[in-house]
Amino acid sequence: MAITIVCGLGQIGFRTALLLMRLGQEVVVVTREAKDHYRSTLEALGVSIHVGDARVTQLLEVAGLADAHALVICTGDDLVNIEIALDARNAKPDIRLVLRLTDNNLAEVLQTGFDFASVIPVSELTAPAYAMAALDAKAASTRAGSGAIERIIGTPSWEGRRWVLAEVEANDSRIYQKVADDTDNLVDALIPWESWVDKSRVAWTKSKARKRTPWEVWQDVKIGYRYAFLGVALLATFSTMYFARALQLRPSEAFYFVVTTLTTTGYGDITPKGKGLSVLLYTCFMMMSGSVGVAVMYSAITDQVVRTRLDSARGRRKVRSSGHIVVVGLGEVGAETVRELERLGASPVVIDDQTENPNRDALTRKSVVIRGDARTRRTLERANVAEADTLLVLTGNDAVNLSVALAAKQMNPKLKTVIRVFDHAFAGKVEKGFGVTDAISVADIAAPHFAGAALFPNAVASFAFQDRLLVLQDLPGEALGLVAMSLK
Repeated sequence: MAITIVCGLGQIGFRTALLLMRLGQEVVVVTREAKDHYRSTLEALGVSIHVGDARVTQLLEVAGLADAHALVICTGDDLVNIEIALDARNAKPDIRLVLRLTDNNLAEVLQTGFDFASVIPVSELTAPAYAMAALDAKAASTRAGSGAIERIIGTPSWEGRRWVLAEVEANDSRIYQKVADDTDNLVDALIPWESWVDKSRVAWTKSKARKRTPWEVWQDVKIGYRYAFLGVALLATFSTMYFARALQLRPSEAFYFVVTTLTTTGYGDITPKGKGLSVLLYTCFMMMSGSVGVAVMYSAITDQVVRTRLDSARGRRKVRSSGHIVVVGLGEVGAETVRELERLGASPVVIDDQTENPNRDALTRKSVVIRGDARTRRTLERANVAEADTLLVLTGNDAVNLSVALAAKQMNPKLKTVIRVFDHAFAGKVEKGFGVTDAISVADIAAPHFAGAALFPNAVASFAFQDRLLVLQDLPGEALGLVAMSLK
């Protein structure tokens, strides 16, 4: 039997090797280091593990490169993965390469411009799962053909579009069971991504956006400017009453005279000349104090406009909508998730703590970006987490993700929280122990894709579903077929 070599024994490498073993494949692992649990588990299943740097071609040859049909390269370093792939291709030109990358742009260039068998950007695999969790995939009421969707299996990309692969009940049977014999294709079970989405759910994430009330605007004005506004208002009110009596004017005429004087317009149609010394002195006092007050008012207005624009540009404005989706983390996974939400019509609020982030510039104007550390209460308040519907925490650090989720839960106990985790076992413990709505393991989503790509050169996407590995294949004649392999 031809062997599959897996390079790297992190979360994704371990889950991929485990899946391949459950499919009856012979697996050899090459890794610089391995957790004791991973090593003992795989060795108990008969996996041979070689400790060392896979960039050393001699180590790959010892691992069985000559007899290998596929090399799955899934370390956490893009450049290391590319170097391993190049060395392996030089040593054995016909070997099937399956390459993990975190940089989406680099993955696209390698996939389209170079002869790599399969380049898998992890963020593109995982982002739809987080988007579905935010938009209540399990509650979707969309129908496909004559059958109702029972469960979402995965979200493959094919021919430039994203689709939803669903478990659908049709004629008292399930489509995924029908096509498991490799006889039918999946046209009826594939639903366009945009058609699947519950439009009312997307609308809910935007429907409660509201404008600021006058009182909220007033509260944001600096205290010194507020005193200046009040001083000018009191001066104008008192002066209107004074001149109405001193100059024998109607209230409207007196107010008109006060405004033209305070704004230094002075048409000359009403004048205090000849009305006595006290009237002239008070007019002088009003002009001097009023001009200062009005100048301060103009400064306050200018300052507020400029400050609002700068806060918006720097990501410091406060969100005042409710029922919205908050996304924490704008790395590759976070940015791709936000783009998926935007494509579906949602307008998420994004929290990012990086000063310079090219992913932030790539977002559309639909999203509101807030700069700051999401672990702090102040940043969460600016994102209005207390009135949000869903929180997606997608940084690359499990501890940070859990910290943010728990802090947000304290502010909003009803908040639906979805966090990104790497460890499969930890995901289940977090859901049970801390009341997190969904803890989605990156490795659980990515590993089936690596396993499927290693076994089938024309694999489009792969998903572990119940006791099977479902592999979508791009067949000749623009058809899409499914292979279902039993997992032991």
